[in-house]
Amino acid sequence: MTLPDYLPILCLQTGSGDQQKDLLLQAISEKLAEKDVRISVAHRWPLFADKGLEETEIVRRISSCDLLVIDGPCDPGCAPLSLGVHQLPVQEDGAGYPNFSCPSLSQTTACAERIFEWLSGCQKNTPLWGCVLIGGRSSRMGQPKHLIVGRSGVSWLERSCAVLSSRVRRVVISGGGAIPQGIASFTRIDDLPGLSGPMAGISAVMKQYPLVSWLVLACDMPDISPESISWLVEQRRPGRCAVIPRNPLTGRVEPLYGWYDFRSAPLFEFLAAKGDMRMTSLASCPGVYSPMIPESLAGSWRNVNRPEELSG
Repeated sequence: MTLPDYLPILCLQTGSGDQQKDLLLQAISEKLAEKDVRISVAHRWPLFADKGLEETEIVRRISSCDLLVIDGPCDPGCAPLSLGVHQLPVQEDGAGYPNFSCPSLSQTTACAERIFEWLSGCQKNTPLWGCVLIGGRSSRMGQPKHLIVGRSGVSWLERSCAVLSSRVRRVVISGGGAIPQGIASFTRIDDLPGLSGPMAGISAVMKQYPLVSWLVLACDMPDISPESISWLVEQRRPGRCAVIPRNPLTGRVEPLYGWYDFRSAPLFEFLAAKGDMRMTSLASCPGVYSPMIPESLAGSWRNVNRPEELSG
């Protein structure tokens, strides 16, 4: 398996017998932890050390943290972190991988800041895709909501796909049901068996396309705007695996129009294992950020469930 270069993986480089390594690494880790960055230290490179390791397990290991540090032989494509005064010679930055150096404790803050900036860049370079959820029972509306034709003269699903497509690399449709011919070429993903509701749809796309960052949108939010997408994307930062915003009009969290990094997949698995299919349960999980939606953008989170709520 070839890993993409936007995954933040550091490879420790230290001089022989350097006693400062553990102390320096701990100090850097503590500085990053203050910014909610989760660090995992492995003493062997999983791709090389575990023969026959399944690709899904490799993805799981990398998805469980914000920064993976390899303390031992590792892939030459990893970014080197040189610790201690007996530092090894480092090559010039290349192929998108910077070099990090921390010779003493006095340099740990500066080193941690530079690593955090790199993590921010890695996150921005992670492919951002859109997912529109369809296939609900629509019992209160009396008809499939994603096929309702809105003020723009196209179905809610078509408009959602168009607005998302203007801001993300690719859009997929999750769930069952007929779709308009104009978007028949869009990729369709079936719900994950054994789960229900939106949890089944989001879990399915994450399983189908691991290592992708998602903007998830329910089809019954017909007023989504490009500005609301921009605001959501701006809330990303290392240490956050999802953004589930809070509606200023209701005070409730809005999980069905939010951002979900691939690092949030373990949270979905955790809730599914407990039999908890409530998307709102994600808001209380570690790494989930719930900012208040600006009032000027709150209309994008308008949810329509009944015929009397239709505005044309």
